[in-house]
Amino acid sequence: MNTLIIAFRSFYNSLSALLAIVFACVGLSGCGGPSQEEMMMRAAQRRRPPDPSETAQAEGASKEPTKASQAAEEPNNRQQQPPVSGNSVPDNIASNPIPQTAPPPANPDKKPTLSISTIDERQPTTELDSTERRKIAQNNIETLATALLQHFADTKRFPKAFTINSNNLPTLSWRVALLPYLGHEDLHRQFDFSKPWNIEPNKSLLKYIPDAYVSPERFDTNTNFLLPAGEDFIFGANRVPREKTIEDGMGNTIMLFEVNNDHAVPWTKPTDLNANSSDELIAAIGGLRENGTFAAWANGLPVLLSNTLSSEKIFHATTHEKGEPLRAGDIHRDINEKVQSKANSVAGPKPASKSNLDSNTIPSKTSVRLSVPKAGDIAEAQDKLRSIYADKLRAAEERSEKTKLARTMLTDAAKARLDPTGTYVMQTAAMRLALELSLIHI
Repeated sequence: MNTLIIAFRSFYNSLSALLAIVFACVGLSGCGGPSQEEMMMRAAQRRRPPDPSETAQAEGASKEPTKASQAAEEPNNRQQQPPVSGNSVPDNIASNPIPQTAPPPANPDKKPTLSISTIDERQPTTELDSTERRKIAQNNIETLATALLQHFADTKRFPKAFTINSNNLPTLSWRVALLPYLGHEDLHRQFDFSKPWNIEPNKSLLKYIPDAYVSPERFDTNTNFLLPAGEDFIFGANRVPREKTIEDGMGNTIMLFEVNNDHAVPWTKPTDLNANSSDELIAAIGGLRENGTFAAWANGLPVLLSNTLSSEKIFHATTHEKGEPLRAGDIHRDINEKVQSKANSVAGPKPASKSNLDSNTIPSKTSVRLSVPKAGDIAEAQDKLRSIYADKLRAAEERSEKTKLARTMLTDAAKARLDPTGTYVMQTAAMRLALELSLIHI
């Protein structure tokens, strides 16, 4: 019995302790659920309307990206979204991008817009007489000589006879390279210098021959204005002509000819006067103008090569490094010289009677050339030259007046056969004046 009573008391004590623990946990807030105060606060919050300022701040915080997110998203936006005008970006820009239109296809048959018309549109309305043809040819040789000299002043060299492509094949003539100096930059841009002259697009441009290359005898796409391109001439072997390579002097070396019709070539074709002997050279010139051949010295001065000159003299005047003592004054004649009578062909004079033969009409078979005068004689001749021409030079203010004076000095030099030193000094001064005039007006 005592044992039963003791067991009951132990069970009662244990039950009391357990109930005490349960009530203690219910009274504490941290034991498994919200307290009564927390539950009341939550109920009050559910009943209170949201604060507009708090809502705006929350929305702004959610919409405003961070700098890191902007940097990450910016490349994708540039790739996916095309640019639009205005200060705002439409909402539908991603779903409706601006359509990309392809460029219109090129029309190979479309004619280039140029400042020059085709040669068929520039035909003379009436037939030209010999005087009119002569005037046109003279103007052309002067224009081309000036353009070549302008090229020389800009680049310190003349253009090569022709251009070559990557395969080392000739493509286009120097006449194409000179187009910018003739006022035809737009035509120059149309050419493809990597392709031959008779391949498109170059072939279709042949009909746009500039006036300076046109022959007044034909008015077609062939030109009679050729460079001397033989091995002994300035432009031979397609070399780069510079002043130092023209050892005979620019004022003593011919750089341009008007050749006969049977030697004319298409103006863009890389072909020139490839004469390698005096006979080949003389056979190509002298058949167009009544009293000689139009040409130009390498200093830009036009010259009339008389039909009475020997083939050797003309050949020596064209070589550039042979060292012959020939000077321009020995053969120079003004290109403006009027035609007085029909001259004999340079290919061979007609038989003449002894009564009308003289030293001026018999072609010389040999080239007699004088040595350079001594320094003391040159200085004395220069003093005389200044006393004669100083006042005339000061009075010549206009370019045309100075040009006329230079031509007069050359003519006087050619006549002064009895005074070799005076001839040398006068011819040198005239050439320097002519070159100075050309360079100043470039």
